[in-house]
Amino acid sequence: MVFEHVRHLNRKGIPAMVFSLTDYPKWIDYQVPFRQVDSWVELKEFDIVVSTYFLLTLEFWKTQELRDRLIHFCQGFEGDYKEWKPYEREIDEAYSLPLPIWTVSQSLTRKLRRKFPDATLHTIGQGFDPSVFFPPDAPPPGSPVRVVLMGPYNTSIKEIPFGLKVLKEIKNRFGPEVETIRISPLDTRGLEKEIYLADSYLVNLTPPQVAEVLRNSHILFSPSNNGEGFGLPVLEAMACGCATCVSSIDSYLSWGDTRDYALFFPVGDFSKAVEELFSLIEDAGLRKSIRSRGFQVCRGFSFERVVERIEQFVHGFVG
Repeated sequence: MVFEHVRHLNRKGIPAMVFSLTDYPKWIDYQVPFRQVDSWVELKEFDIVVSTYFLLTLEFWKTQELRDRLIHFCQGFEGDYKEWKPYEREIDEAYSLPLPIWTVSQSLTRKLRRKFPDATLHTIGQGFDPSVFFPPDAPPPGSPVRVVLMGPYNTSIKEIPFGLKVLKEIKNRFGPEVETIRISPLDTRGLEKEIYLADSYLVNLTPPQVAEVLRNSHILFSPSNNGEGFGLPVLEAMACGCATCVSSIDSYLSWGDTRDYALFFPVGDFSKAVEELFSLIEDAGLRKSIRSRGFQVCRGFSFERVVERIEQFVHGFVG
């Protein structure tokens, strides 16, 4: 996401660069201005410094020269993650600092405003790359119905263990009529096989590779809980022509005024999740309707609009 922001900012003539302590990510197949550094001292030469997570924000805040140019970019509130519970004090401290916070969605902004009423919050939104995520010329063959579950197993908000239990039930019901597909940034098959091992297991794909899988699939299943800041894979799946079956979290529900762009089930409700996914597998007409509405909804999200909001903020912040 950050690399997309930098790419689009540079296209508009606004100089921006990614700084990192590690190498350029191998899975990003385009180049943006990038500098690998051993320390953050070089950031002092920039008018605006955007921190991408709370510990980095706290680290930058220690440098007096960065404080008046620092922005905290929140893609999801870490306090909702089980794995970040040991850092509750640091999370609260970072979000309580007197600096602007960017968020990826209005639902995330509302959540942070309730928890940190004095915070200065700005929703810059979310987008996807339509040159990568676009629908196929023709839908994939009707059988087997291909169902995708995407996300890291060990990230609690994604609820992948719950999703695997649902996929197991689906597979038991439909057998070879359904093909289950896992896309994961890490190979956690050793853990997942204790619940259910998908028919296909794909690891560390590039965005174009993910898009190709989605274009050749029928359904994306996303059981994320309310810790999800936005849920970009669902949007990308919609753009690739997948019907979606998703949890009824604030983020997903906020994408449209009607509820016809996905099938929704309450977070953690196994029976309802299975029921909705069953109906989507069995009813090709329903898949077609949801696929069509999902594609209409995803058109409202673009990095161009995100960068316009960033540009407006930057002019006021620097000027």
